[in-house]
Amino acid sequence: KVLGENRIDLLYLDSLDLDLSHPIACAEHCLQEFINAKDLLAPNGLVIVDDTPNSIDFFAEKDHQKVSDFFQEYGTLPGKGALVILWLKENPNQYEILFHNYQLCLKKR
Repeated sequence: KVLGENRIDLLYLDSLDLDLSHPIACAEHCLQEFINAKDLLAPNGLVIVDDTPNSIDFFAEKDHQKVSDFFQEYGTLPGKGALVILWLKENPNQYEILFHNYQLCLKKR
């Protein structure tokens, strides 16, 4: 944990692009970034995770089967924040979801 006033007010996670041939790689990477930084966030700090679609409509129709297969296995759509979403379900009341469209925006409680 960080002592004093040096806390993160806004964390934007946007590394390791989604590859639908191996979609879990970017989700694992993003989850690790989130876990490594979450204790550094200020109270009410924001986390924005890019490329975390909330609808299959964000994917090309040719990729819908891969997306559906990922959803069947993990219970969420593929994307950078896929495993962050699962972490949130396992750790309720730590973050509030402010919005989730193509990006996921969280506020630390």
